[in-house]
Amino acid sequence: MGEFVFTESYIILYMEAIRKVVEDECEIWPYYNKKAELNRAFWQTIVHELRHTMQDNPLFENKYEAMSREERERDAENYCREIFENIVVCYDYCVIS
Repeated sequence: MGEFVFTESYIILYMEAIRKVVEDECEIWPYYNKKAELNRAFWQTIVHELRHTMQDNPLFENKYEAMSREERERDAENYCREIFENIVVCYDYCVIS
């Protein structure tokens, strides 16, 4: 749902794919708040992709170099959830209303 393009150092978010996943989740779990879930998915995707920029940035201690692709994905996923729960939720950042 997101992609980090290393050679150009930019992130692309596929909002239509994010929206589709959220709509599918809301059909399965009808008590979900669609706007809240869309915001969660947006923030977690962008932070996940930003973590990949950190993993590939030579200015950071490159502890990520020895990681496998799966380990990098797991690291990015854990990081995005931590940031979302500890920062985004606490400040009630909302980009989709």
